[in-house]
Amino acid sequence: VLNAMWAWTPKSHRVIESRALFRQLPGSAPRSAVSPGTTLGTLGANDPLPRPDAPELLPTMVIGNWWGDKEGAVLFNGWTTDFTVKNLTLGSSATWIKGSHSIKVGAEFQDGSFNTIKPARENSNGMNFNGNVTSLGNPSSGGRGAVFAHSFADFLLGRFDTYGQGDGFDQTLQSWNLGTYVMDTWRVTPRLTVTPGLRLEYNS
Repeated sequence: VLNAMWAWTPKSHRVIESRALFRQLPGSAPRSAVSPGTTLGTLGANDPLPRPDAPELLPTMVIGNWWGDKEGAVLFNGWTTDFTVKNLTLGSSATWIKGSHSIKVGAEFQDGSFNTIKPARENSNGMNFNGNVTSLGNPSSGGRGAVFAHSFADFLLGRFDTYGQGDGFDQTLQSWNLGTYVMDTWRVTPRLTVTPGLRLEYNS
């Protein structure tokens, strides 16, 4: 964060203030529940990273049914996002003091951007073990719990049914705002002060 402010008093009843502010926030939001740095390749599988900058994480693995089902389990589900936030603010105001009035006019300009990079990784489906191999295509045979049992057997054999791979993305959201305002601090009586004002803003 860089912040600068300059105040100028050309006369005793007049003040001009100018300010500039620049903020930049780089960061990374890792969402790897288990084993960052471990991939299917490091475990001996013939599964290279989709891109050199892809995060080294185990893919999402679904055994049996999907989220929240007693016949299923979801493992790992790791992903990362790198982001950078930038914001530039420029503003200036002038204040005149005359009698019981203190009139202030000013303008402010803001320019901001949010950049996010999500490297290539498996898609939301990841690697699915649905029990088709060990059940010969009928994982529900055998009654309650059979779907998960067959799916877990497929998992132990390394026989997944589907595996999805998605590409990454790099996107930037940018906008700028311009605001102008005028206000008056009017001391009507020693115990009553009225502060009317008007502000106009334009957001791109």
